[in-house]
Amino acid sequence: MNALQTTTLEVDDADLRAHRRVDVKLQVVMQLDRTTSCITTTRNISEGGVLLRGFQGPALHHGRLVGIDLRGVLSNEGDTDSQRYLMRVVRHQGDIVALSFAANGDTAP
Repeated sequence: MNALQTTTLEVDDADLRAHRRVDVKLQVVMQLDRTTSCITTTRNISEGGVLLRGFQGPALHHGRLVGIDLRGVLSNEGDTDSQRYLMRVVRHQGDIVALSFAANGDTAP
């Protein structure tokens, strides 16, 4: 009789992520619509999106489009320019907001 051997692997949720995260703290201005914006900071950033911390704005539903302005990502020369990115809300819990980069055809708020 052949014995069957099984192995159980414990996998951390971080190992299941599609993209590697880089911990970085940048100032973010999140544009919710044409007149409403909130200032917060990044917790980490990846090829797939951004995790924000310290968000004090209204509840954000899954799938909502928002614009974010990231300060200091254009160069290392100390410029004050910012770059607007169109993002889609993936998760909002307390003061944490997870965003993914939106598709090219989506419209900015």
